[in-house]
Amino acid sequence: KRSPNAKEGEIREEIQRIAGKEAAAAMTATKLAPKPGQPGGSVSMALPAGLAPYAATFAAAGAAYGVDARLLAAIAMNESANGTSNAFRNKNNAMGISDENGPTHQESVEVSIEKMARLLGSKTYGPYKNARTLAEVAAEYAPVGAKNDPRKLNGGWLEAVSRNLRALGGDPSAPIK
Repeated sequence: KRSPNAKEGEIREEIQRIAGKEAAAAMTATKLAPKPGQPGGSVSMALPAGLAPYAATFAAAGAAYGVDARLLAAIAMNESANGTSNAFRNKNNAMGISDENGPTHQESVEVSIEKMARLLGSKTYGPYKNARTLAEVAAEYAPVGAKNDPRKLNGGWLEAVSRNLRALGGDPSAPIK
């Protein structure tokens, strides 16, 4: 008997053979676990093509740090323009990790996701240790008027991430940890 993962792999390969790699990624829904302690078991989440290869990373990082994988994916969708931004393509930065000069180079996309999950999930250290809601995260993650926001996009961060999270089946009003 084949495992479900083997069957999913065969289906993904067949879609890729017929429609191409990007179409396969865009058309394949991914099972992700919600935040630990939240009801509902796993959920299906269709990620944009550029982020679909990292579904397992969102799931693992979310589980490891007590953050809903859908929240991580919703942030990445916004911060990386669905996996198409310059920072994503050239700096491995899926999560908008920035310093005063803008997005920073990350070792890998997976490292950027894990790093942000660790920071968001921490209750004892880091900029989000006291943040319990998405709005509280937004105040630190994307402060309006920040020096590293020359295009003034931070003002719409909360709304955009909330919209992405709802599209992925999450609840923007739920506690983040």
